Amino acid sequence: MMFALAPAVAPVLGGQLQLWFGWRSVFAFLVLISAALWLACWFLLPETLPHHRRQSLHPGYLVRTYWKVLTSPAFLLICGALACNFAAFFIYVLSAPVFLMRHLDVPATGFLWLFGPAMSGLMLGACLSGRLAGRLSPLRTIAAGYLLMIAAAAGNIALNLALPPALPWSVLPIFGFTIGMSLAMPSLTLQALELFPQQHGLAASCQTFLQSGCNALAAGLIAPALWGSTLTLALGMGGLMLLGACATVIQQRRTPPEAQLLCLP
Repeated sequence: MMFALAPAVAPVLGGQLQLWFGWRSVFAFLVLISAALWLACWFLLPETLPHHRRQSLHPGYLVRTYWKVLTSPAFLLICGALACNFAAFFIYVLSAPVFLMRHLDVPATGFLWLFGPAMSGLMLGACLSGRLAGRLSPLRTIAAGYLLMIAAAAGNIALNLALPPALPWSVLPIFGFTIGMSLAMPSLTLQALELFPQQHGLAASCQTFLQSGCNALAAGLIAPALWGSTLTLALGMGGLMLLGACATVIQQRRTPPEAQLLCLP
C-alpha cells in the first residue's frame, strides 16, 4: 500500500521542484533522498536474523545460490507472471504524457486523472489481499485477482472499440486492473519466495532484478510501440496480462497439490 503512494506523489513533487528550482533540482533531490534512505536503513533497520541463520557472503556461495535461483523454472515462471502483470499496467505510466495530453486532451497539471485511479486500485487491492489472508487459499486469491484483471482488460478493449477516447471511461478500466493485480501480487510473490525458504532475501532480490529488467523492456520497446493510440495500449494491457496468466497456469499445473500453500499466514 505504501508502494502505491509513490507514483501518485512523485509527479506532483517533481513538477513543483521543476517549477521552483528548475529541472536539475530533480536530480539533486534524488541524491538527497537516497542519502537519507541510506542513513535511515543504517540506523533504524538493524539485522533481525539470528547469527546461525545468516547466509554466507562468500563470492562462491553467492554465485552458486544466485545461479540456482535464476535457473529455477518455477521461480522464473512466477516472476514472469508478476512482471507481465505489472507491465500491463506500467505501459500506461510510461505512456502517461501521450495517453493523457495527446489522446485525452488533459493539461500538464492533470496527471492525477491517471495516477489517482491507478494508485487507488493498487491500495485497495493490497488492502483486500490483507483482509483475505487466512480466509482464502493463495490459489483462490490469485484466481480472484486474475478474474478482475481479465474483466478490466476486456472492458478496456471494448470501450476503446465502442467509444472515442475521453474521460472518465478511458481510465476506469485501469482502476479495476490495478485492484486485481495488487490482489494477486502478494500470493504470487509468496509462492516464489517459498521455493527457497533458506534464502528469502536473495530470492526477493532476484525477483526485483527480473521485475526491473521487464520494466526496462517495457520502457524502451513496448510502451513506445503501443502509445500511438488508446486501442493499442488496451490491446497491450490485455496481451501482457494473458502472458502473465499463462505463466501462472503453467506453474500451478507443474506444482504437486501437496506442495502448494494452503493458506497465507
